[in-house]
Amino acid sequence: MRRKAWIIAAVLLSGCTTADRTPAGSDTTGPYINLNKYVFDTTVGNEIDFSYITGYDDVDGLVPVTVLGQIDYNTPGEYYPVLSAVDYSNNETLVGIVVNVREEMHTDVTPEPEVIPQEEEAAGCDNDHALRPDLPCSVVVPETAEGYEMLYYGTDGLERCGEACEAVYRNDGTFWGYGRKKEDH
Repeated sequence: MRRKAWIIAAVLLSGCTTADRTPAGSDTTGPYINLNKYVFDTTVGNEIDFSYITGYDDVDGLVPVTVLGQIDYNTPGEYYPVLSAVDYSNNETLVGIVVNVREEMHTDVTPEPEVIPQEEEAAGCDNDHALRPDLPCSVVVPETAEGYEMLYYGTDGLERCGEACEAVYRNDGTFWGYGRKKEDH
């Protein structure tokens, strides 16, 4: 009974090693990595699935490909990982790639400011804080607006405006949005 089990095990294992396929030391060529592009783009928080990329060795057939290096999918930037494929004779192929992690794309179109109903205030602003009592309370005073190269309405205007922004106020002293001051030349 032991002899039958030994023979069955020997027959089953005979096809499982790579040493039987090629003479020792004759496989000196690394695998080929099946890749048709070298630059990958994604947005923050969206990992790229590299599992479809495979390696092929002329002796061993398909071999797995792994990604070496760090890619921080939560931080925008350009990353330079390496794809690696190793065959059963320890021949390795390395291919460098570029991964661009970008912030979500926002349209550059500035939305129109919200239309503020003019409730009989076209005649002027009675507010004690009004810069110009002759103008409506809800407008940015023209002299103030002229000091800015760009105005962004609302609280989300700060994101569109950038670092060089400051708050802009209506004629009655309430918040209107953000503006980027004109450069003095």
